[in-house]
Amino acid sequence: MNVVLDVNIVLDLLLKRRPEYEAQSRCFSQLKQAGVQLWFPACALPTLDYVHQLEIKRLQQANQINSLLAPKQLSRQQLDIFMDSLNYASSLGVHVAMIPKTHPDREDALISLAAWELHDETVIWTNDKHFQSVVSQILVYDHIQLLNLIEPA
Repeated sequence: MNVVLDVNIVLDLLLKRRPEYEAQSRCFSQLKQAGVQLWFPACALPTLDYVHQLEIKRLQQANQINSLLAPKQLSRQQLDIFMDSLNYASSLGVHVAMIPKTHPDREDALISLAAWELHDETVIWTNDKHFQSVVSQILVYDHIQLLNLIEPA
């Protein structure tokens, strides 16, 4: 099984920024222990990098992160370490042409198309309630659904 992490999940795990952080962290650990292949879509890396730097800057200004490193350096350091635990899902140029003109979010579409390129069952893990996959075979789950999938009741 493959799980593709959306940008918001990586940010939540790195910055511990949601009330659900503990459950998300547990889910991430259990996915790794279960041997699930964890992926990040290469097409979303610039967004992750940019938003992560902004969040670190905001948290430093609010004295919630104490580091002598500049936001860009700290962001790079954190991302380098975290991303080593993931695989990268490739995006192809042809994917852009596959996005319906009416699709509301090109990045979501590209993420789902990158997920579609992977072999075996693949789901996208996101907090985005409005995430729309352009591929019907690629399902979108939150951490609760993923936990239920890997530890059935």
